[in-house]
Amino acid sequence: MKLAFWILVVLVILIILAIKYLPWWALIAVIVLGALTIPWALKQGMKQVLLLPFKAKGQVLKGATVQVHQVQSTNMPTLRQGSDMDVATFADLRERYHQLKWYTVDASISPVKREADVPFSAWEPGDLMLVPPGKKVKDIEGLAENDVSEIHDYEIYETNRFQQDMEGKHLGSQRVKFLVGVQPGVQTLQFRYYLELFGEVEFPFTVNGTAQLKPA
Repeated sequence: MKLAFWILVVLVILIILAIKYLPWWALIAVIVLGALTIPWALKQGMKQVLLLPFKAKGQVLKGATVQVHQVQSTNMPTLRQGSDMDVATFADLRERYHQLKWYTVDASISPVKREADVPFSAWEPGDLMLVPPGKKVKDIEGLAENDVSEIHDYEIYETNRFQQDMEGKHLGSQRVKFLVGVQPGVQTLQFRYYLELFGEVEFPFTVNGTAQLKPA
């Protein structure tokens, strides 16, 4: 949005200078340039405006710390076709699941922001994603884009055991166990909560049949 704003400012300044100092044909050229550029600048600005609510919601986990307790290989979860899913969509999802390598990831996630300093103090583990390190969201469509991993389900650690998350929203640090499928060959992913990136998870690879972590 800042870039689009400054482009508009520059165009206005150019038009003012053209009116004052340039011949008529140069003024026409500047106006044509503005007519071509302004719609693009407005479009870019609108994209950023649409992201503002998600940016506000993600602030609670900005710079959050992650302690990974365990990453372990597991079997692909059982898929069940929901009533709102057609046959073709279910078939595509099942094919994607078969292409992934599956793990459980046991990790503690701790916000560093004070609850009073963010618009939304509670966060939802179900809205977390694991994405390539540094993969930022550039537009509204990018919020859902993730072709390297799929978090199928998760559990919250409460009363000395992992269990189904009945609340959905939580304050402060939480220990979460994710069931996640990862594209073969991917060794490192980063947590993303809306627009915020934080932490890293390393996935084991196999050497002579033995699971190993990426060398330091």
